[in-house]
Amino acid sequence: MEGRQERLENMLNLLQMCEKALANYLETKRRAFPRFYFVSPSDLLDILSKGSNNPHAILKHLAKCFDNLHNLEFMPDVNYRRKESRASRRISMSQDTGGQEKKPEKKSSISEQPKEVGKTKIAIGMYSGEGEYVPWHDSFNCTGAVEVWLAGLLEAARNALRWLLKEAYAGYYEKSREKWIFDHCAQIVIVVTRIVYTQDVFQCFEQLEDGNETALKDFYKKCQEQLDELVKLILGELTKGDRKKIITLCTIDTHARDVVQKLIDEKVDAASAFQWQSQLRYSLDENTKLCKSNICDFEFHYAYEYVGNCGCLVITPLTDRCYITLTQAQRLVLGGAPAGPAGTGKTETVKDLGRAMGVMVFVFNCSDQLDYKSMGQMFKGLSQTGTWGCFDEFNRIPVEVLSVISTQLKMVLDALRARKERFVFEDDEIPLVKSTCTFVTMNPGYAGRTELPESVKALFRPVSMVVPDFHLIAEIMLLSEGFQTSKLLSRKFIILYSLCQDLLSKQHHYDWKLRAIKTTLNVAGGMKRDALNVTEDKVLLRALRDFNMGKLIYDDVEIFLGLLNDLFPKTLQLVPRVVDTRFEEDVKKATREQKLQPEAKFLLKVTQLRELLEVRWSVFILGSAGCGKSTVWKVLAKAQGLHGEKTVYRPINPKAVTRNELYGCLHPTTREWKEGLISTTFRDFAWYMHNVPHQWIVFDGDIDAEWIESMNTVMDDNKILTLASNERIPLTPTMRLLFEVYTMRQASPATVSRGGVIYLNKDDIGWEPFIETWIEKRGDKNEQGILLELFSRYMKKSLEHVIRAHKQVTHLTEINMVSTVCYIFESLLSKVGHVKYQLSSGTDNASKKLYELLFVFSCLWGLGGALLTDKTKDHRLEFSNWWKLEWRQIPFPDKGYVFDYYVNTETVEMAPWAEKVDRSAPLDDGLGNIFVPTVDTTRLMFLLNGLVDLKRPVMFVGNAGTGKTCMMRDKLRSLDPESMVFTSINLNYYTSADQLQKIMETPLEKKSGSRYGPTAGRRLIYFLDDLNMPAVDKYNTQPAIELVRQSIDYNGWFDKQKVVMKEILSTQYLACMNPTAGSFTINPRMQRHFATFAVQMPARDTLLSIFSAVVIAHFAQMDPDTMKLGPRVAAATVEIYEQVANTFLPTAIKFHYQFNLRDMANITQGVCRSMPEFYTTPVKISRLWIHECERVFADRMMVLADHGRFMEILSQIRKKHFEEVCVVVNT
Repeated sequence: MEGRQERLENMLNLLQMCEKALANYLETKRRAFPRFYFVSPSDLLDILSKGSNNPHAILKHLAKCFDNLHNLEFMPDVNYRRKESRASRRISMSQDTGGQEKKPEKKSSISEQPKEVGKTKIAIGMYSGEGEYVPWHDSFNCTGAVEVWLAGLLEAARNALRWLLKEAYAGYYEKSREKWIFDHCAQIVIVVTRIVYTQDVFQCFEQLEDGNETALKDFYKKCQEQLDELVKLILGELTKGDRKKIITLCTIDTHARDVVQKLIDEKVDAASAFQWQSQLRYSLDENTKLCKSNICDFEFHYAYEYVGNCGCLVITPLTDRCYITLTQAQRLVLGGAPAGPAGTGKTETVKDLGRAMGVMVFVFNCSDQLDYKSMGQMFKGLSQTGTWGCFDEFNRIPVEVLSVISTQLKMVLDALRARKERFVFEDDEIPLVKSTCTFVTMNPGYAGRTELPESVKALFRPVSMVVPDFHLIAEIMLLSEGFQTSKLLSRKFIILYSLCQDLLSKQHHYDWKLRAIKTTLNVAGGMKRDALNVTEDKVLLRALRDFNMGKLIYDDVEIFLGLLNDLFPKTLQLVPRVVDTRFEEDVKKATREQKLQPEAKFLLKVTQLRELLEVRWSVFILGSAGCGKSTVWKVLAKAQGLHGEKTVYRPINPKAVTRNELYGCLHPTTREWKEGLISTTFRDFAWYMHNVPHQWIVFDGDIDAEWIESMNTVMDDNKILTLASNERIPLTPTMRLLFEVYTMRQASPATVSRGGVIYLNKDDIGWEPFIETWIEKRGDKNEQGILLELFSRYMKKSLEHVIRAHKQVTHLTEINMVSTVCYIFESLLSKVGHVKYQLSSGTDNASKKLYELLFVFSCLWGLGGALLTDKTKDHRLEFSNWWKLEWRQIPFPDKGYVFDYYVNTETVEMAPWAEKVDRSAPLDDGLGNIFVPTVDTTRLMFLLNGLVDLKRPVMFVGNAGTGKTCMMRDKLRSLDPESMVFTSINLNYYTSADQLQKIMETPLEKKSGSRYGPTAGRRLIYFLDDLNMPAVDKYNTQPAIELVRQSIDYNGWFDKQKVVMKEILSTQYLACMNPTAGSFTINPRMQRHFATFAVQMPARDTLLSIFSAVVIAHFAQMDPDTMKLGPRVAAATVEIYEQVANTFLPTAIKFHYQFNLRDMANITQGVCRSMPEFYTTPVKISRLWIHECERVFADRMMVLADHGRFMEILSQIRKKHFEEVCVVVNT
């Protein structure tokens, strides 16, 4: 069509104008309510479109704009019920009068939003995320433009807290403290308590000046009495919110008591002493009656941001030092920069200080996705709101972005020093609130971190946070959880964790630091309240044992139990594990429903995972390939469903996509946001499926120090996913993160410390349950009995011998070898179905013998099919000799290997494979399509055919030129095109996951919804050649292979555009791999899916038979003299290959001296290009052979010496095989 391009360009220009107008519109709204800078554009549009007409519709967004204000309580509509009753009476009257009165039609409006039934727009109270309700003294009308009434709401909440603070302070002395606590919200209780404590200490100093030397000691006794009363309250019947409030108050009172003790010990007698001045002190301004806080010479007016009932950190000397440094940085108009190892409380200390001062702290998880434009938006928001920004893992931002950030931050700090009310930031004049401040936290030296430029360092005051006082933290936390003997128990606790760190093995997933201590103490507190009649040492022992046993490797279990016995003598046996009998039955039922075996260790791991998920929201399920990781969490999900707790999960392989596809990204020019898998999944779970009791996001893929570090704010106490678009998605109480991995070698300590771990040793479940399940599926009782006897007789001993004494061509797990045995046996049984019928009588000994022979054959190939044979050792021969000696009841001929024989089902005995070699294979299809059957190819093709019929993945592994691909393609060409179709994919170094997905989607068609499959109802086989060739990233992962593994494990992959899972039906995989090229091996979790067989270099006799058949078939059309040269040409080709391969070995310089079967094929192919009309004499054929040898071998020689040596070898072989032929060789 004419003019189409012009119209499209015009439409694009109009679209860009609309986008620019929208961006300008959103910017004006952000200026009106600056906290909109921390809301994503999509959420902001939702707020603006609904909030002005219906405040009830945007309540879910309040948590993104306020610290802990999650919901509002609205005044009920007193006229609603009256109107409703009148309407119902009118309807009943119209029905009585024959329906003459019509119901008034409701006016419709597109912009009108449905209003919550029976509620007005007048807010009378607020709710925190923990469910705490705070009533307001004055109501607030949520009407008008949404940005206007949200700004008014912020001030209304602050006014409410100001009024409540005055009221609570006035009533503090009117009743006992234990009763007064329950009359007010947690925030007000804590602030008033701190105000009163500060006043009491000042009074003590005044009394000291007046001569009362025991004033501080008397006050210390009072503090201890108050603390004892709180401990009693904790052990009583309390609501969850009240208990958390009292635990927080107990933590603060403990620190207050210790401060008084320190003042006594150091004989402080004046309020001006540094020991007192360095503490955070609260007071009420005499004129305004508003709260303010002081620390050293820094004064800060309490900001009255509602922080809810969120708890607080244990205050240690390290915390005090950090408070002083950060507040002094703010006084000097600088930022603060806590730095130190993972789990030392850097981010939480900044947040705790902000909450202590009533300031909202926005925590941002930094990554290399942040650019200077995103940071500019954050600084604009912080400057205009007066809030604090904490940039976690700040040194993960690229250096080039950090340089720009230093300029942006300096503009803000310069304006603060000049005490400006407005300043110019990035060409915009914006207001400035002086309470704003910026903090950054860093883990120096971890992977993925950079060194800060000097221009950035100059803007922050650093503080080192390295070694927290673990003993003090444990003591105070135990005391706040209600333990009376907290001092003794905390000492035992820390000694145990210190010994574990020193004496247990150094595993990447072990963490004995602050986060692990805190979680275990919380578990102990819950157990203490559930078992008040159990002594405290037994409660702590139970918590330490049950919470830590799940992550220990097998060798460390006995050491750990020994340490517990030493610290709690004669107690360990007296403390049984707490068992939920009803849930245990549900786990057993779920296990049986999934056709699995309810083994005791397996059930224990399922229960341990459930217990861990109750206290940790990030859990790593760790173990070697095939140890049952996926099965554990899937059975738990099923069991919770049977228990009445619905569980939904969404698996994601984070390494099968790029990080931008995983998290989403901003277009660098248009700033348009593109969704990612994690952002979409979090939003779906947080907003649309929040009523489900259990929501799991399963990250089934390798961990590295880049993608998982972007989830630090989700995995720690912040529980918020921060995206590059400034969107902040909370982790709801029902959401959990499961990381299924086989190693944590690439995880940084910051990642390890943030999650709990369930470790599955390879022997915890083992391979026996798999065999039991497989046998149960066979159905026939007689057959099951025979199979159990055969497995118990042969399997364990043979498997242990293979693992102990032999080396495989690529590493295979035990479960992989055992499953291969079962699948081979199953394929054999499917071909001898008559035997099962004869077994039913139980009298056919021949059938039993045949079963045993078939089983032995399956064991030989399942356990020994991947054994390595190289120049140094022939593991196949050693295994063959061992088998013949160990299992003499199965007679094998002395000649050859055990692999050289198959089971003849007619004679019920072992017969040589040579009998089954097809000698009638066509040799006239063109040399590239010729497939010459040999003993090696015949037996491998036999196994391949049987496993493909069972729809099992199969992999051939061998060096280049051994015929792997040739056999696979011969099998694929023989498939029935009516029922099967195949796609061959050659992988290489540059094959990415995205490219591979596009190739794999080519033969698929859409079936329904998100389901895809091959055309015409056929089955599709993907043949992946050179599977280990794709590039390995710096964290030792191949994304292309991870995509294939996701397809096998979860039957699909993600649509990159729609961000939904595509279900791929009716597919299976075949693969080939060269263990001496590419990455050498592949992910063990991928390898375990394949029945793997080694393809060895054919023996000399086999090579002669292959190439003789090809050459003789070609020479059949020539004259008789030339025909006689066929066997000699083949023999000469094999001999020159062997001598060249043994003489010219590869070195670092001559790395291309790699010779294999393809070189012989190239020589043979050149010779077979000869035409009868041109090559009429043996002399010409001989010359042609010499020419091809020179082109294949001599042209590869680097130096003249090698070339000369090769010509000598060629001359010797020429004389040996073509001596009677007159050949002139030009040397």
